[in-house]
Amino acid sequence: MKNVEFRKILFKGAFSVMACDGEVAESEVAEMKEMLINSPYFDSLDHETELKLAFADLKLNGTKSIQMFFQTLENSDLSERQELQMVEVLIRMVQADNKVDDNELIFMHNIKSRLKKLSDEKLIVHFPRHIDILLDLGNFSSKPLQNNLETINLNAFGNLNLTE
Repeated sequence: MKNVEFRKILFKGAFSVMACDGEVAESEVAEMKEMLINSPYFDSLDHETELKLAFADLKLNGTKSIQMFFQTLENSDLSERQELQMVEVLIRMVQADNKVDDNELIFMHNIKSRLKKLSDEKLIVHFPRHIDILLDLGNFSSKPLQNNLETINLNAFGNLNLTE
């Protein structure tokens, strides 16, 4: 997949995992800002536009926004390297607020089930400290994500100045 397309998917994934538990913590926003400014993963991506699009999509579609992201990911042809980058960024976002919500685990299970190149073995090798987040222990395979995300409080994003 082309880098620009992948960066948009990666951004949408990071935004979606922040929102999937129904609240966006200041620490999650700080982690997102850190990655946007200092990580090569989002180079040459128009952060402001992507953020506005993600906000609008979540406000309009709520949980369906995240389901559409899952579908986009499933229909994408990511390389193994891109899949690893996706997992790395999502883990960083999940851990940003120092707590792992069940909705975040459900989100990660949904991501993992749509990755075509990464097996459990590869995930263990690359992310040995995050097995608890990445390996499905059967607890989340049939649980849905939180509903009514269109009412999520996104005020924490008001502090996301991407030019600093």
